[in-house]
Amino acid sequence: METRTITKDDLCKLISAEIDGGAVVYAPVAEGDCVDFKAIGDVGRICWDFGNTRLSPKSVFFPRSEVLFRGKCVDGGVELEEALDDAPPAVLFGVRPCDAGSLAALDKLFGWDYEDKFYQARRQATCVIGMGCVEPQPRCFCTSVGGSPLSRAGSDILLIPLGGDRFAVEVCSEKGGELAARHEALLGPTPEELPSEEDVIGKMARHAPLTEAKEKLDRNFEDPLWEQLTRACIGCGLCAFVCPSCYCFDIVDEPVPVGQFERRRNWDSCCFGVYSLHASGHNPRPTQERRYRNRAMHKFSYFPERFGMVKCSGCGRCGAQCPVNLDIFEVVKAFLEKD
Repeated sequence: METRTITKDDLCKLISAEIDGGAVVYAPVAEGDCVDFKAIGDVGRICWDFGNTRLSPKSVFFPRSEVLFRGKCVDGGVELEEALDDAPPAVLFGVRPCDAGSLAALDKLFGWDYEDKFYQARRQATCVIGMGCVEPQPRCFCTSVGGSPLSRAGSDILLIPLGGDRFAVEVCSEKGGELAARHEALLGPTPEELPSEEDVIGKMARHAPLTEAKEKLDRNFEDPLWEQLTRACIGCGLCAFVCPSCYCFDIVDEPVPVGQFERRRNWDSCCFGVYSLHASGHNPRPTQERRYRNRAMHKFSYFPERFGMVKCSGCGRCGAQCPVNLDIFEVVKAFLEKD
């Protein structure tokens, strides 16, 4: 389908029609000073004026806590019941290109040596409508990791603001084409002109060739610079929880009523002290410096080696929200600049 246009009013009609048709729609919603993705039943809740959400939308596909199966004691044994339900059709609306692009990392992990049914069911049932950035935020660095403020990667449909409550509509996948076709009557003509990607990139404040960092990081694995750069880390795990591509998790059995239990998968972080703690009491990453080093190495060395892509989208959330202002962009850039 050729690039079309749509007005904000007609976009609201499209979203309302999807809700009325039974889809779960997630969109940016303002609550206090924060904007986050929430399931909505009314387009009036959508926040249209935001740089990026506080949290990424990864919880739509990879919830913070989810039941994998339930068990109960029966006649001296254990009876198990898988908790996987049919994922309802869903629309994830207003996703910035950094977040949409990060889905590729989650797709690779959850479809790698084991096909994760829980993640895949939600992913396949969801149409991602991206929202291009025409005003990058101060902490953004998507172009440093192979992205772009107007990247189509990860979006089924990309909306590009044209000003005056109008958007260009670019179909990026078969799933997006099906959604656009359902609402053909709401789409306007081809836009006369699109924002220049070069001009938008020119507004970005931070640039560094972080995709080339692997060799420098590998070579300087034991360098004292790690301790110097990361000594402020307090191991709170916030960086992993706000990150759109971090996927560390723990699996625990939790008691419910007497004689029953749930096996749950919960978000975790390699920056936590107990994350790599062995049952023997040995911890191969006993200091915060080594734990943060592992986080950076995973994103810029280990993941690229295995999957051929950097596991960082350049959204800038981890640095912007870190309580001690520890910024992975600056850490990796410092190693790039070493002799």
